[in-house]
Amino acid sequence: MREKDLSEDEQIAIFGSLRRAVQKWQVRATIHGSVRTVKAAGADGVHLMAGRNPVAARAQLGSGALIGLSVHHPHEIERLPRDVLDYVIAGPVHETESKPGYGPALGAAGIAVMAASDNLPVIAIGGITPERASDVIAAGATGIAVMGAVMRSATPGREIARLLEALAGCKVGQNQ
Repeated sequence: MREKDLSEDEQIAIFGSLRRAVQKWQVRATIHGSVRTVKAAGADGVHLMAGRNPVAARAQLGSGALIGLSVHHPHEIERLPRDVLDYVIAGPVHETESKPGYGPALGAAGIAVMAASDNLPVIAIGGITPERASDVIAAGATGIAVMGAVMRSATPGREIARLLEALAGCKVGQNQ
């Protein structure tokens, strides 16, 4: 869950609703933000912004927590403490309406470099559409993360269905 503009209390309340909504699928749910909020909400882990300390998060949350980190350049992945991270979210893959000028855009080639450099799962984000999903999966991404395309859609459920249909037709990258 990523709601960084809300107060901690509001994030905890929304996370409780999210947890109840996905409970039947037995998924693990994390919060993008602080370890303190993760602990207060009872989340399964934390997703950290680029530059945050995953070693400290692991020490505070323990070995069973999911720890993820945002990365924006292929060289960043070389310096990561691989023994404490469970995944990275890499992007933006393409220029986005949500964060114009945030980048540079990695493209499928940048995702391929990141996926080949380590055994960490790489989740691609930024400008991902159903038409672009197969390119990043073929490049080695383990999965995709999408926000803007779904939030801007007049029919978000249909957009999610289109993304899932696109992923169902993908072959997972060679590194996965």
